[in-house]
Amino acid sequence: MSRLITDIRPSVSVRVPSESLPSHVHLRDKLEGVTEKFKASPESVNLVLVCWFSVPEFSFTFVPALYGERFMKVPFHLLEFALPQPDELGEDGLFAREDWRLVSGVAGLWAMRSPIFEPRELKWGGVLFPNPKALIPIPQEVAAKLGEALGLFTLGTIQPLFTAEESEALYDRHVRPLEEKFWGRLAAVNKEGQVLVGDDEVDLTQKAVERFGKGKFILFRIGTKAVGRI
Repeated sequence: MSRLITDIRPSVSVRVPSESLPSHVHLRDKLEGVTEKFKASPESVNLVLVCWFSVPEFSFTFVPALYGERFMKVPFHLLEFALPQPDELGEDGLFAREDWRLVSGVAGLWAMRSPIFEPRELKWGGVLFPNPKALIPIPQEVAAKLGEALGLFTLGTIQPLFTAEESEALYDRHVRPLEEKFWGRLAAVNKEGQVLVGDDEVDLTQKAVERFGKGKFILFRIGTKAVGRI
């Protein structure tokens, strides 16, 4: 990509207002120097938590900032995103930098008051992005505990909780009838045939976990049968 996309600031020392920066450049700036707070240790897992009080655009912020701009796909579907191999990372991604090997992963979290009317409840959600070049990978039990505590979806940890036969039967029975009306959207289906339809992977996953329970449903891309098992 063009250097103007990677970093729009001029080479001379001129201050540019943060609101004029692309979101992924802004995030890289905010995380600049964060590794100085960590020390390499075989006994520790270093995680960076980045919080919004609204739902962040993971496709335009975290993915290009952490893995590189060539992974910024439009449209971007979180469940279809495959973690890059270490040698696939571009120079513009933070995870490609040697000093970032000390960081096991970065979690983008959002917080939102729901419902709008009283009584209000603060709901958390987000995505945990593992570092492919980390000295210490994120242990599965750590990712699981973070998922339980903060509602984090962890890339690369989708487990086959449904057999291929069960998935096929659920799609044919409960999702195929929705193709004409909801083609291209996402559907979360549990074994009892209850269905939730949405457009955002993280938001729909959060709602399905609350409605069906973790590990009790499967996600389909309506019409394409792309599957994500949660």
